Amino acid sequence: MMTNSEFENLVKNYLENKLSSEQEQRLVDLLTNNPSADFLDKFDQYYLKHAQEVPLDQDKKDKIWSNIHTHLGQGSPSEKYTKSINLWHSFLPYAAIFIGIVSLAMLLFTFTQKHAELHNHTNTTVSQIFLKKHSGFIFAGNNPNGNNIPLEHSQFQTYGIAKDSAGTLIFRQDKQQVLARNTKLTIQTQKGQTQALILPDGSKVWINSSSQITFPINFNTKERQVHLIGEGYFEVAHRNHQPFSVQGLHYKTEVLGTHFNVQSYPNSIERVSLLEGKVKVSSPKKAIHLSPGQQAYGETETLKKTDIDTTDILAWQQGYFKFENVDIYQLTEQIRTWYDVKFVKITAQSKDRFSGTYRRTNDLSDLLKNLEEVSNLRFNIKEGGIYVTNQ
Repeated sequence: MMTNSEFENLVKNYLENKLSSEQEQRLVDLLTNNPSADFLDKFDQYYLKHAQEVPLDQDKKDKIWSNIHTHLGQGSPSEKYTKSINLWHSFLPYAAIFIGIVSLAMLLFTFTQKHAELHNHTNTTVSQIFLKKHSGFIFAGNNPNGNNIPLEHSQFQTYGIAKDSAGTLIFRQDKQQVLARNTKLTIQTQKGQTQALILPDGSKVWINSSSQITFPINFNTKERQVHLIGEGYFEVAHRNHQPFSVQGLHYKTEVLGTHFNVQSYPNSIERVSLLEGKVKVSSPKKAIHLSPGQQAYGETETLKKTDIDTTDILAWQQGYFKFENVDIYQLTEQIRTWYDVKFVKITAQSKDRFSGTYRRTNDLSDLLKNLEEVSNLRFNIKEGGIYVTNQ
């Protein structure tokens, strides 16, 4: 049985942060396994003798009381509260016992906080997967594909390139004519990366994963033309006498100032979706005018028009996954595009299909928890990979 002196040293060493994790757990066990009022009174005395006053804001006070309820018993929140109040009243004959309970709660609170921090640190190293972190390439050249060597950051100033705190690339007109007027820049994103940029005319563009955009460092006075392979969303700066156009793989989209999305990946249907303003979409043999809420689509010369719901058009630009009736294999393949996933092992038997939009959170575990709630699947992250089983 522990002597008073040993117990006092245990409390004192805890307050001086000298206990091992095993000793800290022992102290918590002593104070939570039906301690007598006399025992708690001694804890109160030793705590007040050796502790320094610690100011607590209301948020921490609330957490402390929640901690008291958790350690005093299971049950509903109201049952836990009643149980703690009853226990408190049973201790009232003892001097300063309320301080003892609060001191105990502070001990439990700080212990669980430290334990949570240790647990989170462990998870960070072995059981967390994050979004891929890399920057797009910038190529300089006089052809739509640029050259094979991306620009170094030290060359940005030469080409009038800057990057703001949010990672947006900003391109300025070469007013001093240091560069040849026909110099073009190509911005190329990798899998799992989007890139925001501001063109020399002030137009804003976001390009999606595995895409590239090419434009001149100086737009000519008659038009502003860019070339796009992949997907991009455009907010075009209005200029009456200098129309703006986007040349995709098959179609050309012409505007003066508007908001629209172009999807022009190889081996895929090309789509131009209008959110604001008016555009003209042209193939070699046909031209279509779009109003907001309409989409032009097709392959090569088969240009068509349809009405659409624009709600999910910009899901990718706003940081969301957009799933359309995909199975678990298609879903995990999309996840692997955006996250640093080493492997996926699926042993589940499931016919679940996934549709809708989901936030592309930095920590993959947050997304997987959301997917578990709408399926009969369980996702576990281990050793950098994803294990998919039935719940």
